[in-house]
Amino acid sequence: MKSGKPFKGQMSDSFRAAVFIILSGGFQDAYTYFCRGEVFANAQTGNIVFLSTALFQKDWPNVV
Repeated sequence: MKSGKPFKGQMSDSFRAAVFIILSGGFQDAYTYFCRGEVFANAQTGNIVFLSTALFQKDWPNVV
């Protein structure tokens, strides 16, 4: 694989973008769950949350 040029931009630029994306997704999930009938904006995030909740409550039929 040919190595390209090293990253020359500001590291803080990519960090800020990542933080913005993470916070935006979290806000969307929280908003849709609490204000739009307990559904998640991102289905995969919702599945992980429901799976972990069922695991901690030892609700084995819902884990499966």
